Amino acid sequence: KETNPLRTVGTSPYGSSKRIAEDACRTYVSCYDLKVFITRAFNHTGPRRGKEFVTNEITRQVAEGIKKGRKELLLGNLESMRDFSDVRDIVPGYLLAVEKGEPGKPYNLGSGRGRSIEDVVHLAVQIAKDEFGLKHDLPIKQDKTRLRPTDLPLLVCDSSRAREELGWAPKISFEQTIRDMIEWQLQKL
Repeated sequence: KETNPLRTVGTSPYGSSKRIAEDACRTYVSCYDLKVFITRAFNHTGPRRGKEFVTNEITRQVAEGIKKGRKELLLGNLESMRDFSDVRDIVPGYLLAVEKGEPGKPYNLGSGRGRSIEDVVHLAVQIAKDEFGLKHDLPIKQDKTRLRPTDLPLLVCDSSRAREELGWAPKISFEQTIRDMIEWQLQKL
């Protein structure tokens, strides 16, 4: 929930930067009455996602399995649980926060469902087999160079405030997101 303490110390520089930015936003709201709207978008993804993000890496490697015969997937921590949403749902949430939200008040945006990285892999492989002609399994091999020095085991969103106060809700299923990402990766190969 938005009321949970922000635990960013010792987790990641990225998380710390978001906390500092949010504090600065609240300062501008309270000191200068600026209309600054705060959203906390949990993991979001979709076609054209940057190559440094795990869902892009999974769908790229799966697409290589389809088109190039790749035989295994190389990934980091498979146990992390994340709340994935489609970016095409998150962006309308940003707009609703500006249109209907209260300045300085945070709004969580996310699906409310946790998925392990391993579950995302299994989903992507199954979609690739069912819909894109993947003929073989893609076992996962852990690449230790992809492990982070710190990694929170579980990040799942409670977006009830955004749903109730902004009228926001995700519409695109995660299955559709992964399907669209595989298709985009296949077009790039």
